[in-house]
Amino acid sequence: MKRADMKMIETAAKQRWAIPESHRIDAVEALMQILASVESSDREKIAATRALVAMDVLNQKDEHENQLQSDRNRFLEIAQRLGIRKSVEPVAESGAGDVIEGTVVRPKGKGQRPRAKKKAKKRRSRSND
Repeated sequence: MKRADMKMIETAAKQRWAIPESHRIDAVEALMQILASVESSDREKIAATRALVAMDVLNQKDEHENQLQSDRNRFLEIAQRLGIRKSVEPVAESGAGDVIEGTVVRPKGKGQRPRAKKKAKKRRSRSND
């Protein structure tokens, strides 16, 4: 396989061209053969590695996105059972409901009052006492 062909495979992976599963399998097998061959030059092995890494990066991104969506769906299912889905759905659907150490982080600016208002309210309540 020529380096230009390997570059084309790398580009196809990065740009997410619609490639049938059978062709992807064939491409990975061909690239692995280049890496295993003692006859392949260093440049060919580097090009094959770059193409394989590009494909792997996209697979990992896809898996991560699928896991996030699965987590959001599970979160919404639990919220539905608890009867609070309507109140948490905007956070979960906006993508701002990132899960960090098992808790949902509220998006910035949503439902939070600025500190100045809190302090002013405290001052007013003290002066009324």
